[in-house]
Amino acid sequence: AMIWSSSPYQFSSASPSVSPSTTQAPSTTPEEGEGVATCGSTAFVGSNECPSHEETIDYTTLRYVRCCSDTNPGRGWQKKNQCSFWGATANINDGCSGILNFNEAMAYCADADGRLCTSEELANDCTRGTGCGYDKAMIWSSSPYQFTSASPSVSPSTTQAPSTTPEEGEGV
Repeated sequence: AMIWSSSPYQFSSASPSVSPSTTQAPSTTPEEGEGVATCGSTAFVGSNECPSHEETIDYTTLRYVRCCSDTNPGRGWQKKNQCSFWGATANINDGCSGILNFNEAMAYCADADGRLCTSEELANDCTRGTGCGYDKAMIWSSSPYQFTSASPSVSPSTTQAPSTTPEEGEGV
């Protein structure tokens, strides 16, 4: 909740992060919050398995997992021509992920020397065809909200991008 105070507005260059810290092993107990799951392939958006391009869901919801990496972790990872990173589904962590909650999905990708893909990476079909039949599934992404072509850094509960310049009479 937003609370008014008598403190003057101060712009901070440090933008708060809504994604869990990667400096320690993530907990597999879901925390409160919402994340975004994205269809495994644009070819299946509108199908029974992928009724929409992406969905905003609670972190406790179970979804399938595909992983991404900015470097090539090795066996099982593929790099599509149009993409600047590697993606994997099958042949990492001894097989397919099955359905996991958000924190389990993050740990699954970390165990495979990768990370959760962003919704945009999944929507660009960079992990399409990497196995497990997940092209027809909703896949956990690391995106904390639905992405648009202009991606402001906001928390899931914020309805509009925060202004970086104070307006008349604005406080914190």
